[in-house]
Amino acid sequence: DEPAAYPPGRAAWSVDRVFVREGRFALFGREAELFLGPDPQVAVELRTLADAAGEKGLFGGKRTHVWDWRVSVANSGSAAVSVRVEDPLPRAADQRIAIEERLPGARREDGLAVWTLDIPAGGKAEIAYGYTVSFPADLEIEPGR
Repeated sequence: DEPAAYPPGRAAWSVDRVFVREGRFALFGREAELFLGPDPQVAVELRTLADAAGEKGLFGGKRTHVWDWRVSVANSGSAAVSVRVEDPLPRAADQRIAIEERLPGARREDGLAVWTLDIPAGGKAEIAYGYTVSFPADLEIEPGR
């Protein structure tokens, strides 16, 4: 096999005859990595199930914030797909802050909760996860999200 030589120019990419994107392309050699963008046949929805603050203790000695989410992934394509879902793990900036994680099926990688979903053609998958943050009532925090 001789290395290919395709001079720089405009190109259009499609997957299963569905237009994905347009961009510049050049190839000098045997291989090139292409980012085709999001798969139009995979739909992802993130739904907030809980985003609530409250107090614990007889005199409000602790405050809490609860977050829960559901990620739903649907594959309308004709082939199975593997989808990687990532969520940054919260970090406490103060030792008085306690974080309870609810991350069923996740693994930890470089400060992320990571799930890999193998979804058959026409299939769906869901992940439900969340965090509860508890901290002293006199401590002001910026909860994010």
